[in-house]
Amino acid sequence: MDPVLARFASQTRQAPEMGRTLLARKWLALQLCGGVHALYAQVGDDYALVQHRLRGDGLSANLVSTATPWSRQELAAFVEMCAAGLAEAGPVEAAHGQPALQAFCERVWPAPVEQEVWEPYHLDRADHWRKRAYFLATQRAGPLYAETVAAIHDAGHPPEECRRRAHRDAASDLYTRIVAHKPEAPDPLATAAVLRDLNLGDAKVEAAPAEEELIKDPMTDDAAEVAGPAPVAVVFAAAAGSPALIADRTPAMQAYAQAALISATFCNTKLAKQMLLLQLGQSLSVESNLHADVIARNQLVGGVVLPTPLEREALTTLAAGAADLPALEKQSDAVQALYTLCEPEGAPPTVAQFLCKAVEVYGTGPADADAELWKRQHLKRFPQVDASVLACIKAL
Repeated sequence: MDPVLARFASQTRQAPEMGRTLLARKWLALQLCGGVHALYAQVGDDYALVQHRLRGDGLSANLVSTATPWSRQELAAFVEMCAAGLAEAGPVEAAHGQPALQAFCERVWPAPVEQEVWEPYHLDRADHWRKRAYFLATQRAGPLYAETVAAIHDAGHPPEECRRRAHRDAASDLYTRIVAHKPEAPDPLATAAVLRDLNLGDAKVEAAPAEEELIKDPMTDDAAEVAGPAPVAVVFAAAAGSPALIADRTPAMQAYAQAALISATFCNTKLAKQMLLLQLGQSLSVESNLHADVIARNQLVGGVVLPTPLEREALTTLAAGAADLPALEKQSDAVQALYTLCEPEGAPPTVAQFLCKAVEVYGTGPADADAELWKRQHLKRFPQVDASVLACIKAL
């Protein structure tokens, strides 16, 4: 939070004695509701001067509220401001003069019929700030991004819990509900009422980091003062059993072989690799010689549609006994993100589990609106499967 506020204070030349609370309110007022004067006027009286200084600073373009997503550092600062500044806020039901916030919460979190009137005052005391944070997120110009909801939902929970499927599914369901009840247009007065509850104390923020410490944010391609993620050690658990051949063709393999005019004597292992490459969006072409080593001599390679995806059991058999993937580019950001997705409760996955996760993520094309939140987040950052994953499949 402090690096974002310090940079904002430096670029807008705010008074050194200004406390963290007022500085955070000003920053948020420019980030929400399109940065309109109607909102900023509720927290400060220097709107024209601040806008002039921001427009004159090329590095501060991302500080003005737009329809683009926050950078990773800005999103983390927003969540930290809400968690710390709204921690003392009471239940939304008891908030005075905030009908828009109350109406939003009633639609997204309808109270059970049997709930007593006094219960909201005693339940989830530590989470009253989250509902206000979700409401503020809907007041940002443009669409509500799933990453914003996930960041608020993850705050305060251990990383191991945030990686669990149940936790991610809960965030995805919550995002769907919030989007369904998102206000049609931002409300500056309703937003200002929530910002007035923000209290971060009067302490001063630390000095802004040096410009050379700023790095590129891979999610937004904007300059942001964020630290690169710590590299993950890509190791695989030992697989039970020994390498096995696909002796009999599965129903999906039989259907594909018939459609591609592949003979019954063709190697089943190469046949399975063909299907995996097609499933991952690769095109088979003898002329390009890209995948010629897995193509039969007289088979059809053009215009053949994969009738049914290769079964998971066939892929598991194909990777059985493999203890590592030498062709895998383990330092690639896409590979490390994919590896993190398939870690069950922090335990290293097997080679088969890793490849199955790659097929699960990339095998059905772009994620649709009903796809899990974790999958849409990954595909947004890495829309194409890493080339080294394809090399690993061909090397099995």
